[in-house]
Amino acid sequence: MRLRDRIIEIIEDQPLAILATSMDNIPHTTLVAFRADLASNSVFFVTTISSRKAKNIEKNPYISLIIDNRTNEVTDFRDALGITIKGEAKLVNGGYQTYFLDKHPHLKDFMNSPSTGLFKIDIEKIEVVTEFQKVYEMSINEN
Repeated sequence: MRLRDRIIEIIEDQPLAILATSMDNIPHTTLVAFRADLASNSVFFVTTISSRKAKNIEKNPYISLIIDNRTNEVTDFRDALGITIKGEAKLVNGGYQTYFLDKHPHLKDFMNSPSTGLFKIDIEKIEVVTEFQKVYEMSINEN
């Protein structure tokens, strides 16, 4: 399987990613459920508006999102693939809820809560690491 195809498969299949935000040069990482729309270079996640990640994004919208396929086995040192998506996140007020819930229907009540917001990340760069040492920068939309 081509590397590009593996990357797309992992991004589409994985339900969770690690979101990194920062405020005043203090980093913050947390797990988020996500859904990517690679055709439009976008990634979506939900969180409560009062969360630290939401407050950090309000002050500094530049984020990093890590998606990987690790299994926590020794074979990860050979087979694990890490994908870092870098971009700008913003709160969006509609149009993507159904798209997000198609992947995460179990989050419907959470998403429909008035204290929850849907965030969109505009992808600026994708970095991929394989075998813990081979680093690639790429665009998903390249042929």
